[in-house]
Amino acid sequence: MLHMLQNLKVTYHMFHWQPFDKTTEAHALYASMFDEIKFAPFDANEKSLPMSSRNLTVLAKENYQSVAGPDWPSLEHILDNSYLEQDIDKDIASEVQKFLDYLSQDPRFKSHTYQTDSHPSPTKHLAWAKKYLPQYDISKATVDWVSNIEHKLMERQPYNFDSTLT
Repeated sequence: MLHMLQNLKVTYHMFHWQPFDKTTEAHALYASMFDEIKFAPFDANEKSLPMSSRNLTVLAKENYQSVAGPDWPSLEHILDNSYLEQDIDKDIASEVQKFLDYLSQDPRFKSHTYQTDSHPSPTKHLAWAKKYLPQYDISKATVDWVSNIEHKLMERQPYNFDSTLT
């Protein structure tokens, strides 16, 4: 496969985010191919706060308005975890995490949550691409599109992908 892409003069980047087991026969057989694949880990999405309904957003908003300081990221950025990619003060980040921990302990919130999926969210994937593929410009339209997908995902709203988008 790699040779075919190279012969076609296709520019490609291959990454893996989990370590390879280098003790296997398969690794020994394909070592030259594995050596060309760059390691670039994803962060687990363990601190995500899946929102299962609009009521939870209202609950979060009420709590946010009562505790947020003037330098806090927006509630939207907190709920979609994109605040983690912003350059914010460590004390503020700690306060935000305490806010998220508080919300997760609220019985009204707990009764509506569903099991957290630790796969990276769409905005985490985009942050990964920015970090490991800095040579590519990601347009504001793309950032907005990915944020919209994530918002709908977190709100359990349908998203109809348009295959005609380029």
